[in-house]
Amino acid sequence: MWGFSLPRRRRTPGPEGRNRRRRGFVARLFVSTSLVLISVGVVLQVSQAAALRRILIDEGLKRHEAEARLIERTFREATDARAARREVGAILAQVQNRPDVANAYVVDSTGTVIVAGDPNEEGKLYYTPAIEAVLRSSKSRFVSEDGGGRPFEYLTPVELPTGRVVLEVEELPLLLEQELAALRRSSFGALGASLLIALPLLWLLGGRSLAGRYQSAEERSSLDGLTGLANHRSFQEEIRREVARALRHGGSLSLAMVDVDDFKVVNDQAGHRHGDEMLVELGAALASGRLTDRAFRIGGDEFAVILPQTDHNGAVVAADRLRVAAAGRLPGTTISIGLATLGPEGDSNVLRDQADAALYEAKRLGRDRAVSFHEAALASVLPAAKIHALRALLEEGRLSAAYQPIWNVGSGELMAFEGLARPSEDYGFEGPLEAFQVAERIGKVDELDALCRRAVLSCAGGLPPDALLFVNVSPQVLDHESLACRRLVEEVQAAGLGPERVVIEITERSTERLDVVVREAARLRQLGFKLALDDMGSGNAGLEMLLQVRFDFVKVDRGVVNSLVEDGPGRAVMAAVCAFASEARSFVIAEGIETQAALESVKRILLRHHLSAGYGAQGFLLGRPAEGFEVTRTGVPVASAAACGYR
Repeated sequence: MWGFSLPRRRRTPGPEGRNRRRRGFVARLFVSTSLVLISVGVVLQVSQAAALRRILIDEGLKRHEAEARLIERTFREATDARAARREVGAILAQVQNRPDVANAYVVDSTGTVIVAGDPNEEGKLYYTPAIEAVLRSSKSRFVSEDGGGRPFEYLTPVELPTGRVVLEVEELPLLLEQELAALRRSSFGALGASLLIALPLLWLLGGRSLAGRYQSAEERSSLDGLTGLANHRSFQEEIRREVARALRHGGSLSLAMVDVDDFKVVNDQAGHRHGDEMLVELGAALASGRLTDRAFRIGGDEFAVILPQTDHNGAVVAADRLRVAAAGRLPGTTISIGLATLGPEGDSNVLRDQADAALYEAKRLGRDRAVSFHEAALASVLPAAKIHALRALLEEGRLSAAYQPIWNVGSGELMAFEGLARPSEDYGFEGPLEAFQVAERIGKVDELDALCRRAVLSCAGGLPPDALLFVNVSPQVLDHESLACRRLVEEVQAAGLGPERVVIEITERSTERLDVVVREAARLRQLGFKLALDDMGSGNAGLEMLLQVRFDFVKVDRGVVNSLVEDGPGRAVMAAVCAFASEARSFVIAEGIETQAALESVKRILLRHHLSAGYGAQGFLLGRPAEGFEVTRTGVPVASAAACGYR
């Protein structure tokens, strides 16, 4: 048991970078606070200016209404009209002598000035719609024209013995402008004082602590909490920066993807705490390399090491050094490493996928080794164009689903459909098999398999009530903790089916460890799924899997079926399959029935062995894959099919 220890050199950004981001955060905090205060001040200043203007206007209306009442009293108390005009003229002259008044006069219903503070204005015509409105409504009005510096008017009704007239006073906006200017000065002064007081208080009372917490949170968000290494987010940012730097300066760049061998087995047997301790020690080993290298924990037991200024040969040396360091900290535990060197395409995604492909190759070759993507065997199988195509397929998900019927030969009834997913031809794959071969090379089988299952299950709602749905699951996926016990059940239930309606097909052509397949197959059965051994007779693991796994269905490979027609060795394979299936009470299905001769040959040999569970068939002769669950048969007359037990 290893004790917890952090990596000796944690390659987080240097003090200069941290301080720069801290200063930037403090600057943004102060600027945002200042903008908020300024915005509040401006809003208050505008609202106060509007309120002040309203107050001054109301005061002006009251003042001029008092003058109107004085004019009315003067006309009533005067001995004659001429004396009244003289007294009113004197009153208007006093009003007009105020510094903020331009003119003051009384206008009759025709708009003619009958009395004015300036005698020269008498007799002039000043009729406006506003005067008419005041005469009609008998209510005072304030009239202001657009444009700075222009006079505004107070219009007040005056009731005379001879009729209603209007007192019109034109005032210059001097007083109002002075009051508003004083308000603005006081508001901006208060705002400036608030900023001078608020910003230091903000820093002292909480800003300093907030800046520290921000820096701490930023560091935590870029680090893996268990190992102390940079996390997946930091890796994505760093790999893009390093690729851009390598392209700009013409330098080399390599990437190492690291994986603990048999980590899931260790976790299951020794417990998660022991597994965590292993990851901490491995993180310390990976961080003990050159100062220029940087290690990351991508997720689970997967790590990455960016190797700047390192070509292919240097990457091989670095990988050997990492394996030695890991062996020193993890006695009895091995790691696999996939290496890739930046190519002329200068794509960080391709570099990552190539390193993943190399890591998969290291696993396939037996683990406990470092493999480079540029080794001839791997490079010839996986060109960059295929990686791009698979990445596009996984991101876009352009797959179609087709369903091929499976028939019960004994009863002549339709018993099931097999769901088949096909990538769009635009991606350039020859078929699903090539897509899965590329996915295996770059460690994306789990993602591609999940995409195919979603496509197949998307139309499962149309499955006939008494039919089963056969769904292919890659054996490599069974080694992922996220699938077997949880995700598959959720996917099937989301499609409206129960596990008892779904048959999981596991191919015999598995390159994964048999113990993993056997263990996960047992879990699937416990969850209620039925199991089918697919492609029986195409490899060497089929009989051993039949011994260790209880399969409900055994699907015989089309190569064996074709050999039956030619009276070849397929007869012996079929006989062995039937013997095992009879003892295990498994239902045998012959695949690839494309001719009448193949159908007759299969029927004869299956009938001969008297299978207790029954036997069936599928193939183009009995129904081609279709988009829905409609049964279509081409190439064989209906009568002939019925004669063979089909209808």
